[in-house]
Amino acid sequence: MTAPRKLPVDAFAFYVALGDGRSYQAVADAYEVTKRAVVDRAAEENWQERVEAIDKVAQESAEADAADTIADAKARHLRRSAELHHAITEVATPQRMKAVLASLIKEAVNKGDVSAARFVFDRVYGKPRAEALAGSVLDLPAGLDTTCDITKAANALLQAVANGTVTPEDAQKAAAVIEAARKAIETQELEERLSELEERMKKENGR
Repeated sequence: MTAPRKLPVDAFAFYVALGDGRSYQAVADAYEVTKRAVVDRAAEENWQERVEAIDKVAQESAEADAADTIADAKARHLRRSAELHHAITEVATPQRMKAVLASLIKEAVNKGDVSAARFVFDRVYGKPRAEALAGSVLDLPAGLDTTCDITKAANALLQAVANGTVTPEDAQKAAAVIEAARKAIETQELEERLSELEERMKKENGR
């Protein structure tokens, strides 16, 4: 008759090595013993408490390693950024940047690409701020209250553009203001004519 097998002294080490899928049944199957024998040995040697302690240490170690990895990555990034900044500072001196800017603008002008040249200026110096036209540039009437005033203002604007005292861009903006005034006068005149027509119809109906 074959003697029953016994659990070896290193059964706990095998149990720990099973990892997350560990079980008493797996230990019993591996050593060809009953599950009861494994349960009794686990109770005697406090397997559960020992495994929890081992898992806790492993988790803390993994977290520490992860923190070290993140810290190392940040340190490498900062070091690389400092190296790049130093390299750019050495290469991109004010004299060299002026030369590069002059080369870009010259190339754009030679190609007749005004938009490219303007883009370079806007990126480096910023877009120019809009400024109001000086009062002496346009010979405008005191107000834009009548169609006659609108005509005088339009003629003054055309004359200024022809003389070169007003740029086409500024003239376009001024023309928009004059047009708005013309529409306002036109609307007012239309309302007055409608009012007169309504009054006339009332008088005719009252006869």
